[in-house]
Amino acid sequence: MIRNILKCIRTSKNLWAVLELYLHRDRKRLIHFYNSPGLILNWTLYRAVRDTLARDWTVAQGQNSYEFTRDGMKIFGDIHYTPFILAEPFEDHYQADYRDKTILDAGGYTGETMVLFWRYGAKKVIVYEPVPEFFNYIQLNAKMNNINAEIHNEGLGPADGETLVSYHSLDSGFGLAKEGNKSIPIKLKNVRDALIACKADIAKFDCEGCENCLLDLDHEALIQVPYYIIECHFNEEKITEKFLNEGFNIARKIPKSNRNIAVIHFRYGL
Repeated sequence: MIRNILKCIRTSKNLWAVLELYLHRDRKRLIHFYNSPGLILNWTLYRAVRDTLARDWTVAQGQNSYEFTRDGMKIFGDIHYTPFILAEPFEDHYQADYRDKTILDAGGYTGETMVLFWRYGAKKVIVYEPVPEFFNYIQLNAKMNNINAEIHNEGLGPADGETLVSYHSLDSGFGLAKEGNKSIPIKLKNVRDALIACKADIAKFDCEGCENCLLDLDHEALIQVPYYIIECHFNEEKITEKFLNEGFNIARKIPKSNRNIAVIHFRYGL
């Protein structure tokens, strides 16, 4: 509680408005920040922006997007989506050796990890993101950061096809609950074909449950990529058992603030 109060003091100018927002969480208020333009936010989005700024990101409003900057890294995104990722220490979650490697990024969201992998020396990033709004920002980030990217407006699944995803809002947990008052058709590509075709050195899966499609993969397909970084959503035990049985070992494991989610690095062989 005290830590969050200090974040509010450090990032927000009009603290009375923040207090009113806290007491009436279903409402929106104009909040003025030190390293961001004034924003009209609800409580959930305020916390994401506050935590992003507390991690020393600055936010500037452009013509068609917001620009998030820190330590020379620039990420272009939407104020309603991008802070939910930048508020987390995602650089630590995905810390690995990307130099001169091809990276498969399954669940590209708005392009934050693509930019991170490129900044850390990747030679190519292959991105799968099925949500059109997110896909557009990935394209923008690839262009603005001169990234050698191959971007697919589709998700990965057990087979080629299409599925209807229900959701409440377009945020970092899109589709995870599999319920909501909105829905969108999602195009899917067979994950086996994608793994074989990509010739990636590292595969990152953060796609709100689509990592489950790896559970039924055969050994030949799974070992096409020697290193996986997987955000496990309520299925850590099954994912871990699958990879250990296929000859992988756990290189790193990072529990997240949500006790049901962990980021696990699997390396094939010794």
